[in-house]
Amino acid sequence: MTLKIRLVRDDSVVLEIPLAGERLKGKDMLSLAKAIDEDFERACALHNVLSNKTRAEMLRRMVIEEDCRFAGFMESLGLNQKVVNDGLRRMMESGLVERVVMHRREVHYRPSQLGLASFLTHALIGRIIREMEGMGNE
Repeated sequence: MTLKIRLVRDDSVVLEIPLAGERLKGKDMLSLAKAIDEDFERACALHNVLSNKTRAEMLRRMVIEEDCRFAGFMESLGLNQKVVNDGLRRMMESGLVERVVMHRREVHYRPSQLGLASFLTHALIGRIIREMEGMGNE
């Protein structure tokens, strides 16, 4: 069985990575490694932000509820002000979250395009794990 990830933009394959089945060798492996190296540092920085379960849950809430308020994180997730402030700050610095001022005293937070893509990628990783574990039983 072959399992691979394919990234497509406007019907063109940008990147294809085999996860199981076929093995890349030689020039194909070198080409893939170079493509991944270009984005490796940025991916590590985003992973560092989202490897924290609280921040990941905050992003999840923003994706599901679209716009969230500071106090809403404190109430719905049972977090204190410092944790919410730090989480939002780190996600905004990483480009995952946007701060939207509706009125002077009404500020909302929502996922950026990158934030939504990062959230969906985390979901994809969970599915990959399940598929890889299922392949071990075949």
